Amino acid sequence: MKALALVPGTTDVSLRNYSEPRIEKPTQVKMKVLEVGVCGTDREEVKGGRATAPPESEHLVIGHEMLGVVTEKGSEVSTVKVGDFGVFSVRRGCGKCVACENNRSDMCYTAEYTERGIKGAIRRKSTAVHTQHRRPHRADVSGGEGHR
Repeated sequence: MKALALVPGTTDVSLRNYSEPRIEKPTQVKMKVLEVGVCGTDREEVKGGRATAPPESEHLVIGHEMLGVVTEKGSEVSTVKVGDFGVFSVRRGCGKCVACENNRSDMCYTAEYTERGIKGAIRRKSTAVHTQHRRPHRADVSGGEGHR
């Protein structure tokens, strides 16, 4: 699959090939990305601004505001089903502080969080995420009644 990626701290942006992600843990779901928003943060990254690539890569895939549909789920996932829509949360908590332990990673006390598509977490056309990082979305995404 293809994704637009950059080398953090530079203006080097390119269309790159990535292998399709797999579910690696029983608490993950795999989602196909349907829509990606490009915001001011992405513009800042492309101009060489704040961004950190994941530890396994020198590139960071841009675009961190996404709507997707669940295509697979791990064996321990019971709160969502294949075909459910969801939006991705950007910030991934540290797992150490009381804020992150209570799913409030925007208030992380340690600053050891990652941010999908910004600080150390990768985003692709299809991605596997822990269910805590997927927010349910029931709107009619076809643009019909209920779509905003």
